[in-house]
Amino acid sequence: MVEKYGTTALNNKVIEPISAVPVDAAVKPKDIHKTALNINLPKIGAPTTPNISILAEEPKGIETVTVIAPTVSVPGISPNASPFLDFSFTHKNLTSSYVSTSGNSWTSNASGSTPSNRSTIWNGFKPGTGGGYVNGYGYSGADSSLSPTIASPRPDYTVYVNHSANATDSDAFVIENMDLYLAGNVGGAGQVAGNHDGVIGLHTVRNGTIRDVTANLYGKKQIFLSIETWHSGKK
Repeated sequence: MVEKYGTTALNNKVIEPISAVPVDAAVKPKDIHKTALNINLPKIGAPTTPNISILAEEPKGIETVTVIAPTVSVPGISPNASPFLDFSFTHKNLTSSYVSTSGNSWTSNASGSTPSNRSTIWNGFKPGTGGGYVNGYGYSGADSSLSPTIASPRPDYTVYVNHSANATDSDAFVIENMDLYLAGNVGGAGQVAGNHDGVIGLHTVRNGTIRDVTANLYGKKQIFLSIETWHSGKK
């Protein structure tokens, strides 16, 4: 049976010629000339222990520290309170009266009329020329009706103000525009009424106002102001 593809017979055997590829390989030898390396390797021996020399000095001795406690001598305290306690407001005063003014009807008559017309009230120390410690009292620049309740010895409380009738008023009394000079039993001024060593400048009871008053205190036996605490003012 003859196989065909169209009119072409497929069973015809065609022997193709054998193909050959010529290989002409040529090897050209090459001479290489190199000088041998001259390497001198050191001789390595076994390691040895180094000889280390260390100069170590002996440590210095530590001195013992001795602490000496300081000696403190504290003097004893012996307060002497007698110059501060010997006061009284139960004997005599320079004034306890008031003057009637347009501004306030309860102004102490020991006050000055204006800031530029001040009163000077002194008890135990007299200011000005020829003054100093004196066993006496006096005033200037105050109301002419000022009438001391004692002539000698001098008052134990100098100016007294107490207007209980107007205890609810904010200005039940006013003391103002005044310079006070006070000394107790020091410098030869002597004791005050009742044989007391201390002197009081102002003694007040109930509500009132103290303004623009300068107190000059001499020695240790005087106080500027004492207030009765059992019926003192509200402010």
